[in-house]
Amino acid sequence: MTQKLDQHAKEMRSKVFRHMLETRGWKYKAFLRYLKFFKYFAFAPLRGEFLESYYVLMRYIDDIVDGDVQLPGNYKNEEMYMLEKIQFSQHPVKPKDEVDYLMLYCFELAERFGQNFREETGDILHSLLFDARRRDQLIIYPNEQLMQHFHVLDIRGTIRATLKLFKEDP
Repeated sequence: MTQKLDQHAKEMRSKVFRHMLETRGWKYKAFLRYLKFFKYFAFAPLRGEFLESYYVLMRYIDDIVDGDVQLPGNYKNEEMYMLEKIQFSQHPVKPKDEVDYLMLYCFELAERFGQNFREETGDILHSLLFDARRRDQLIIYPNEQLMQHFHVLDIRGTIRATLKLFKEDP
């Protein structure tokens, strides 16, 4: 793993942690503390580093989609942003921004403990794409469509990633 990638990841985690504590400290203070301690108490520093970094990655992207963080760069809207992140997750070469660097860092960490999280990442990102597309719209979606995007994509991606992280068969 390159030193540049490691540095990008640490800076991104610090940035996101600060933002979370400044904007919603009451909600995240204890959670972030436990997240940091996981890698030490579980005697799994590599997996703990992955968990912390992957959570920060997904939290930040979700905050962008929800409008809690300003849309970065020259993106037209959140949908275009998500489409680019999905594309990068499928072919993680030539990172363009801090999110790409952190995603690449997470994928490399996972490889170091023998896992691949690209499918789970794709599920979660596609769920966030759905959120981006329906943002600021007053549309009632059919139950089946909501179930697809919430349970199948978001939950499947999150649960599968968690099970793999804790050495369970998804």
